[in-house]
Amino acid sequence: MKIQIIQLETHDDILSTRDKISWAKAARVLLVLPERNHLFQNKLDQQLILRLAQNIGAQIAFVSRDRLVQKYAKTLSIPTFRTITKATKTEWSNPPQSYSRTAAKASLHQRVVELSKTVSGLRNGSQHWLNHNYFRSAIFLIGVLAVLALASTLLPSAKITLYPDATLQKMTLLVSFKPNLESIRLAGEIPITSKVIRVAGTQSQKATGKISVPSSYASGEVLLTNLTNWEIPIPSGTIVTTITPPAHRYQIIQSATLAAGTGKTLKVPVKAVMPGSSENIPANAIQAVEGKLGLEITVTNPQELNGGLDQSVTSVSAIDQKNLLAELKQSLIQKARQQLVQALSENDLLLDQEPRHIFVSRSVFKPDLDQPANSVQLDLEIETTFAIASRDNLQQFARQLLDANLPTGYVSSTKPVQIQCIQPIQKGKNGEYSCKMQVERQIIPKVNLSTVQQLVMLQTINKAQQRIQSMYPYHQPAQIEINPTWWKFLPALPMRIIVEIKQ
Repeated sequence: MKIQIIQLETHDDILSTRDKISWAKAARVLLVLPERNHLFQNKLDQQLILRLAQNIGAQIAFVSRDRLVQKYAKTLSIPTFRTITKATKTEWSNPPQSYSRTAAKASLHQRVVELSKTVSGLRNGSQHWLNHNYFRSAIFLIGVLAVLALASTLLPSAKITLYPDATLQKMTLLVSFKPNLESIRLAGEIPITSKVIRVAGTQSQKATGKISVPSSYASGEVLLTNLTNWEIPIPSGTIVTTITPPAHRYQIIQSATLAAGTGKTLKVPVKAVMPGSSENIPANAIQAVEGKLGLEITVTNPQELNGGLDQSVTSVSAIDQKNLLAELKQSLIQKARQQLVQALSENDLLLDQEPRHIFVSRSVFKPDLDQPANSVQLDLEIETTFAIASRDNLQQFARQLLDANLPTGYVSSTKPVQIQCIQPIQKGKNGEYSCKMQVERQIIPKVNLSTVQQLVMLQTINKAQQRIQSMYPYHQPAQIEINPTWWKFLPALPMRIIVEIKQ
């Protein structure tokens, strides 16, 4: 009998092996297993391959020196050989008898064909048989069987919900947070993300500075001398001044007339234009007359001008401004911290309570420096920048780290990774931070959905649950729903079976 030899590779699994067998044309299929491969080292894999071979009407055998493969093959009556030559020259044992859906369907189809031929012969032989009750019953029975066969294949559907046991995967390592890093590094480096908080406020405090302000005007008399031969009127408000800097200006406060004739003189009262003690001057300091009169007369003060006084008053000092700025800035930083808590996304990690940068965007003192006032007010706005590690970067780093160390045969759950610094965050040089971080998550066994579908086809609910429970550990039995509810067996087609995993 012809034997088709299928050489399996080390990367082949149960699904790829099924595909190769399904294309086989010979009645006998010899599977040559590679060395150092775990394929078919369990009874379930061998049962699935044996069932597939029976469905296509073929007998399978293994070429393998693995003791586990030989052990389970022997319990299933699957022939095993140590070499291909021995397999081709040795007579294979007869395969075990088992139920084959393909054979059953073929048998049903063959009976329908034979019965149709019989009916055709009866019709050709005698029209009498067409009206016979037995003949009509047979035709009706054939129709019912055909409908039942079609319904058993296409009508039922099933939903299987699995609840695999979860295992905790945990890792601890030292992580560095760096400001100029663009992306995460599995060596333990995570970029720092900046969070900017803008706050503004107004505050006032008592002024403590002292300044002198002018309180009264200096006054006295000046002596005017005529340089012409005619009479000169002197209007009130005429300005006379000193000529050495800084200039001091005074105004004549009473109108007068200077008599005609060169050398004629006249004393008139004057008052300083600006108040304060700085306008008190010694005798003979005034030497000029402003305006056209300065060409016709001369002026001097025979005696000193005095009476100008200063007064000490409270004012805004530089220390007042400095203290108020520091106090209000600290208050705004505390306000920024409170707003930061609301601004952070869930599971963002704040690296430092103190802002990395503080930028003063507006600072207005009222009144200005050295201005008389009993209090000073500051209107201040600042931008504070805090260092954080974003949730996205933390989750990405943790998942990639755990995935790189994921145990064989497991997959991660859909729940977020739990991340925490188990020691206080340390601030280093150049704006860097570090902490000892612990990451953990739930992982579950990797479930092959196709294997589950093949395992439960045409089984009752109880039998299907038993088979599923034998594959993987579950924290509760598999939930199986069949539609329609009165149907007793799971569908015969894998596409009609939906497998869902809940954690």
